[in-house]
Amino acid sequence: DRIERIVVTGDEKIVLERRDGRFWMTSPLADLAEREAVDELLRQLEQLQVASFVDGPISAGAGSGHGADSMPADSGEPTGLAAPQRVLRIFERGVGDPFELAIGDLIAADAADDTDDTDGGAEGELGERRYARVGGQTIEIESQLFATLERPSSDWLSRAWSGLRVFQIDRLRIEGEGPPLELSRSGSDWLRDGDRIEAVPVSDLLYAITGARALQVVGGDGAGALVEGLEPTLSIDLSSDDVGAETLSLYPGDESGHPAQTTVRESVLLLPPEAVRELLERLRAVLTLDPLPSE
Repeated sequence: DRIERIVVTGDEKIVLERRDGRFWMTSPLADLAEREAVDELLRQLEQLQVASFVDGPISAGAGSGHGADSMPADSGEPTGLAAPQRVLRIFERGVGDPFELAIGDLIAADAADDTDDTDGGAEGELGERRYARVGGQTIEIESQLFATLERPSSDWLSRAWSGLRVFQIDRLRIEGEGPPLELSRSGSDWLRDGDRIEAVPVSDLLYAITGARALQVVGGDGAGALVEGLEPTLSIDLSSDDVGAETLSLYPGDESGHPAQTTVRESVLLLPPEAVRELLERLRAVLTLDPLPSE
């Protein structure tokens, strides 16, 4: 939770910032970031180990992510760090300077031990082997981190319809499928319009909502065109005592997908038909539950 900002510089500049316990992309687009992608990046960074230190002189300015190149001793072979392919900066709360990792060239297979030469580069158990630089020190790393940092900005956008998790939801109201449904959490139980009902079907419904993932995320002018003139067939108000509230809207669709929106994002998500069918099935199951007897 100490990490406040992540900046990836490469083919494009991607900026992720933490707000209300979630990461949001602020550049080149403004939208909710994919939780799993951010978690994977931080996990890879946490597990990153130095495969070896590169001996030999490091040119002046090598401590900067865009500093001069450095050379392995006596090899005459550049590391690609004069103009790194990717630079990762991590900004932590209460820490002045960010952590910075610059990643350069792929290390040739014949330059490393125990490597796989199938793609012309070194490949170890933990991933491909590349030159990198941290704090002015040139190193060799073995990781999948570079592949993660290569992702375009579109891959960092969240495909989740809801930004909430099941355990965070305390109340919901659903309109559009049968009579309006109001559910509220009461300890380990759930109340439907004040009556205690079986908890498992409610959990199934919540998982269907929070687990719905888009086939495609459409932003900009294309987002408005997808829902122009359409009225929602389903409206879901989700409330959390800890992280706020959001309203989800589902629009008419077909076998290619159903447009969907949330009030916390400007983008339109195209949900797969099977996700919509599961949601409606879970909703009908909750609507038809008999109240539990009073204790």
